[in-house]
Amino acid sequence: MTEHNLFQLHLSHSDLYVHKFTQYEEKRSGADWEWWIGAREEGWLCLKIQAKRVHGTVYRELDHPGREDGDFQYNTLINSCDSSKTEYPFHVFSNGWPDASLRTEADRAINKSIRLHDLAQIAASDREVWGCSVTSTYIVKRLHTSSNRKKRSYVPRYLEASVPWSELFVPIHRSHVGDVASTHELLTSIRLRLEAHSRMATDKGAVAQYRDTPAQLLDVFVDREKSLHRDLPDYIHAAMNPPAAQDLVWSQRFSEQVPRMAIVANLGPEPLWVHLERTS
Repeated sequence: MTEHNLFQLHLSHSDLYVHKFTQYEEKRSGADWEWWIGAREEGWLCLKIQAKRVHGTVYRELDHPGREDGDFQYNTLINSCDSSKTEYPFHVFSNGWPDASLRTEADRAINKSIRLHDLAQIAASDREVWGCSVTSTYIVKRLHTSSNRKKRSYVPRYLEASVPWSELFVPIHRSHVGDVASTHELLTSIRLRLEAHSRMATDKGAVAQYRDTPAQLLDVFVDREKSLHRDLPDYIHAAMNPPAAQDLVWSQRFSEQVPRMAIVANLGPEPLWVHLERTS
């Protein structure tokens, strides 16, 4: 399901590059896929994603063990992110509502999310929009560890804290959609959205606080302890430059860095292959 969605994105948006790695160690990294967003002149941020789907009324795979004994996979994902870099752990949920009682509870949770995340433009009855929802892994950890075993993976608890995954790429100030003047502004807008959702693990009013701040002052919210990656990682370069660089992928087959899939979104004016080309 994840692969289908990502390759459909690629077919719809030719400036997105999608690559499936043949060798990876998901248990080591905790990531099903990575999303690299940026441009050569600005730098890159990274979303590290775990994908889970609904089973009945629960996301049962949230109980999946992590790298360490007695640990959960979401902890592995969080720990794989470099806290000094713009790396953000997120969960993407694939949803469906075959159970009538779940539909009722899901609608309540969606309505709560609409109020919490200022999503008034989305109708709660439009369940298709919530077919792929997303939330910060920090929130997943809080919800999973703050309930008894019976309820800790219950779908509506996570829906309330989730948004449709397209919302991660909408400016905090929705009135500025389509009015971003530069690559820097667009990248900063996406970065702020990711950091706002991450902050909601401890501050439910984070999105509202960003939204209510004048757009020209939003830079003050950027986490200055994190810096953008100046370049894409070697395994992305290797994937983009076969066959000469394939040895690099194989040499990292047991690396905790290599995900199952990677998607690269170029926000800059240059074609993607130009800024991924290796220089000697």
